[in-house]
Amino acid sequence: MKNFYLNNAETGLNHNGGSQIRPKKKTWPVAKTLSVGGYKIQKRRVFFSLIITLLIALLVNMDAVVTLIPQRPPLYLSLIEYQYPSITQSEIENFIKQRQYVPNYDASIYVLISEKVEIGSYIQFRINVVDNGILKLQKPYYYIFLVNPSGLVISSFPAWGMSLPTYLSYKFSPWNTEDHTKDFYKDCLRIEIDDNCYYIPRKTLIDGHGKYVYVSGGYLYWSTPSDILFRYKIRDDPSLIGRWRIYVFVYDEEYFDRSRQVLDSANFVNYMVDEFSVTSKSPPTMDFFYNVYWRSFITISASVLSFIGSYRLIYDLIVKLPREKLKIIWEKIKKHSLCIIIIIILFVFIVLLYGTYSSAR
Repeated sequence: MKNFYLNNAETGLNHNGGSQIRPKKKTWPVAKTLSVGGYKIQKRRVFFSLIITLLIALLVNMDAVVTLIPQRPPLYLSLIEYQYPSITQSEIENFIKQRQYVPNYDASIYVLISEKVEIGSYIQFRINVVDNGILKLQKPYYYIFLVNPSGLVISSFPAWGMSLPTYLSYKFSPWNTEDHTKDFYKDCLRIEIDDNCYYIPRKTLIDGHGKYVYVSGGYLYWSTPSDILFRYKIRDDPSLIGRWRIYVFVYDEEYFDRSRQVLDSANFVNYMVDEFSVTSKSPPTMDFFYNVYWRSFITISASVLSFIGSYRLIYDLIVKLPREKLKIIWEKIKKHSLCIIIIIILFVFIVLLYGTYSSAR
């Protein structure tokens, strides 16, 4: 009688005497093992745990990972310091009131700059000009003025004289660009940096990045695409602590009206003013997370814990799931694949943005 009930349960007999065969539950194949010193290690578990461990180690060392991302090599354009500054911030503000804007012309000016700088270090920034006027800029150029906390213009790009333009029909001088005799380059601004000569195209300066020409061994070469960064060394002087300002004025060599007639105007197309703080030197501190020994300890600890946890817990949870549920999960993943892709793209964008901001600091 006992055997009858056992067989009845296995075959799925119903009360009417009919049989109903139950489908066998699909199980996962037995994982291959590898014997190490008397212990049997499953290869799948090890492979899965190594992937989890690698991801955790990369997250812990995200700043080091960012440095491995290929970035445009920067070209630094150093701003020289005026020994006897004579232009004041109030003069610039008054100049702005008199000379702003040209009909049908417009441009957006972006300044990428670090917010805080210590005395004795460099302030560096990048300029990007985007033309969005009804009439497009043909030969745009800009001037940069750096104002210290005392309200004095202590540097500019390109170098300017002792006073601002005062005549109503006079504006900042156009860039003195050059063309190569054999058309190797055109419309380039010649700049000398530490006894090295560079020819930077107008477009590269306007965009804030691009190719430029450099001299090596008496020959001219085009560079790889690079970021153009302006920088200025702030002296180790307590009087320079405070809020600094950067003024950027954008012009075009010639202005035209909508009938393509020359427009007589000395105004600038647009201007931008940005601020940053210069602080005193911070006392030396020990950043435990960035200390090489603590970083190694944290990385090893996180890797060991993630390996053990994934080997014993996470993998078991995944394996115990029946294949039918995994298929449902997979279908949901495919259904929301667009959202997942967007999240991954946002993550990559944040990492790249972090790397770009770190390089600009």
